[in-house]
Amino acid sequence: MNKKEFLKELSTKLKENNYNDRDNLINYYDELISDAKESGKNEKKVISELGSIDEILNDIDIIDKIEIAKKKTTLSNSTKAIIAVLSIFSLPLLIPLIITGIIFLIAAATFILSIIITIGALFFSATLIPFVFIWQVATGTLPWPSFIFAFGISLILIGLFYELIKVTLKGCKYLAKSFFNCLTTVVKKKRGVKRDE
Repeated sequence: MNKKEFLKELSTKLKENNYNDRDNLINYYDELISDAKESGKNEKKVISELGSIDEILNDIDIIDKIEIAKKKTTLSNSTKAIIAVLSIFSLPLLIPLIITGIIFLIAAATFILSIIITIGALFFSATLIPFVFIWQVATGTLPWPSFIFAFGISLILIGLFYELIKVTLKGCKYLAKSFFNCLTTVVKKKRGVKRDE
């Protein structure tokens, strides 16, 4: 198949699958083949190295799923992107990824459990302070400076905990986006697919 036939078939398949940026993709593959031809490579050989049109469309779909996961990091989008990437690579990559996923799930469960325990401890101490205050007022043993100090420390700790949660969530979102940027780079290098963002 020559360049003209390849680009025509690619354009037809892109149109059938309702790709919005058909022109960019056609231009990319046109330039890719032209550049390879100018550097002395055989046009038909370059086209055969690109793979079938269906493989190219599959690669574009994978890149799209990763891009969606980068823009809107949800569990559903992340799962779709990871499954799409796994469809490219074979079993040697799958086993370490499964192990990494299990370790990630254990770490996430530990993190969530620590948050629950911390919130429980904060609320327990926050609810205990009024009872201690009432008891000390009733018995006449209220050390005002100690009470005010303890109450102030409790408020500061609650504020710090809130800020810690915000920073942690931002960090998790940043790590997820970095992970999907890395996946995009790996997929593009593996398959030679370029996608304008």
